[in-house]
Amino acid sequence: MAKAPIPGKRLGAGNDGNQIVVIVGGIKYPLAFDAISARLVGECRRQCGMSPRELVENLKKSPDIDLVAGLVWLSRRLNGEPFVSYDEIADEIGYGTDLDFVDPTDDDDSPEA
Repeated sequence: MAKAPIPGKRLGAGNDGNQIVVIVGGIKYPLAFDAISARLVGECRRQCGMSPRELVENLKKSPDIDLVAGLVWLSRRLNGEPFVSYDEIADEIGYGTDLDFVDPTDDDDSPEA
């Protein structure tokens, strides 16, 4: 499993911490926090037990696959899959799943291994 975002460093420091890209199994899931509505924050709390910002903060402190699943769920909801459930995503991600995080402002398209 790849490293979580570095604690103490703002996520996506080059873009004011408003974006993250999670890579799961080689597929990029971009997440722009500015695009998240209050309604989706509430749904995130119901589905994942915490807000999107809390997901990131907890990922920094104690990274685990349920938090990654929450970020992927948010990304997919924002990027054209309004009916995908958190459970569907969580069932697809396991400890053996290849995971990574990239700063969307990086020019290099390939994540470091």
